[in-house]
Amino acid sequence: MNNIYLRLIGPLLSLCVSLCVFGQDQDKPERMIVSSTTVGMGNSVLLDTYLTPITYHGWNINLRNERLQVAHRGNGKRINQQYIWANYTSNENKPRNGSLYSGFAGYSWGTQWQFQPIPSLRVAVGPYASGECGFVYNPRNSNNPASAKLSLNAGATAQAIYTLPIRRFPITVRYQVSLPVFGMFFSPAYEQSYYEIFEVGNSKNIVHFGSFHNQFNLENYLTADFPIGNLYLRIGYLGTIRNTHINDIKNKGINNSFMIGFVKQFYPFRKKQKRDSSREAVNPFYFSENVMNPR
Repeated sequence: MNNIYLRLIGPLLSLCVSLCVFGQDQDKPERMIVSSTTVGMGNSVLLDTYLTPITYHGWNINLRNERLQVAHRGNGKRINQQYIWANYTSNENKPRNGSLYSGFAGYSWGTQWQFQPIPSLRVAVGPYASGECGFVYNPRNSNNPASAKLSLNAGATAQAIYTLPIRRFPITVRYQVSLPVFGMFFSPAYEQSYYEIFEVGNSKNIVHFGSFHNQFNLENYLTADFPIGNLYLRIGYLGTIRNTHINDIKNKGINNSFMIGFVKQFYPFRKKQKRDSSREAVNPFYFSENVMNPR
């Protein structure tokens, strides 16, 4: 008899808990997702004294995806942001008889607390973590033609989002700055070859703690979004500085890019569940009165 009661009570308790959780979720606002994909091109400055003591100049091209969403907790005042990006540069020396190439890819995730000091303006500040890997290649070198790059960092980011008060054509302008504070990165010694590291096993002192004393990275991102139908056209400027100085090796990479792409906003996807149109929606980027109906 007790086993029968347990078999009946178990599913009923599970059902009650599910209904309670579902009811709480229904009371919460719908957390919209704002996703953008942009491509950019501009000038580049590259130095890697492990390969050459000369600074090279050229061009860069990059691809960037951003995703914003209001966090589960924080009463709608906290947003989560992630970036996935890739960058390629091609550079030449002054006599134009030597080339230096680089390629990088990275990912970052952060959370920010936002507040509204004046109408149409949002300010968000918070921490983030990032990781990136890449290479620098010098085809003229025979012994060490390339150097590998790998780093993990944690830092602070801040952004200001302002919507110009144009009734039928609101333009949203955003400026964001990101600064890594501490982390770790890979760098061999000045004349240490990768053969020594990976074949001989001489891997001492190749991973370093990074902070302002031996690395300085800075990213500036300025965008302007123009509504076009159910999308936004995004144009902007991206400036990145990445410097390290360790083991008598200097690395410097400076890129300035013009960016263009599109922004789409949508609701989280749920299998076998239709969205309740009566629920309030919160947007992590655009003000509610300027939000277009996402599909």
